[in-house]
Amino acid sequence: MNDREKYFFDNVEIKPEDIERAKRAIFSKGIEKHIIILDKLKAWIENDKVPYELIASLYRYDKRLRETLYKYISYLEEYYRSLLLDNYRSHWSGIVLKEELNKELNKTNDFNSALEEISFSTLINQVVLLKDNFGEKFVFPNMFHFTKNKDALIELRNCVMHNKMLVLFRGYKECYLSDANESKGSTLKDNIINLIHFLPEELREKCMEEIKDCASERNNEGKTAWAIPNYILVDVER
Repeated sequence: MNDREKYFFDNVEIKPEDIERAKRAIFSKGIEKHIIILDKLKAWIENDKVPYELIASLYRYDKRLRETLYKYISYLEEYYRSLLLDNYRSHWSGIVLKEELNKELNKTNDFNSALEEISFSTLINQVVLLKDNFGEKFVFPNMFHFTKNKDALIELRNCVMHNKMLVLFRGYKECYLSDANESKGSTLKDNIINLIHFLPEELREKCMEEIKDCASERNNEGKTAWAIPNYILVDVER
């Protein structure tokens, strides 16, 4: 056991049956990520040692959140591509194109291939340029602080796609949960609610339910006890 592993085990309260589970988790996820979680939890609790259940559960909870958000952000990416592809696949020469999309079109001369290569930021900003051209189809929510909220959505998307620890990350952008200036915030909860607002109405409740379900104990037989404290939970209920 090296010094970093010793530091970790000296600072956790761990049941005998969890020792081998912890070692396997450290092997696959790394000791430093475990220490980052340990040190953060130490600042949030009063005990000298952090129950290992909190560390294991926080990691699993965060992964569930990322998987759920990945699904809905991926939906948005496909949705925005479909708006552009269905309307401009064979006649894009008459529209204003974002630079990255224009470069990809110059390489392939194929609108579908080009849309699959551009960043989410370029994709959503291209839809912004053409948002009045999609008829009755839902494009974006009607919001006063649209640009701020769009940029926050892009940042959240990048955090999810880069597998950042969402509950520990503190670099989220400010977004507004209503038109009121005092509704702004930059927490993970704020940013998830902002994402939900971007979804078509028929998907919003389902997304909220799945975010809530991330906190439930399930499929836990033979695993470390599930223990998520309230100060970690993301409550997106309206």
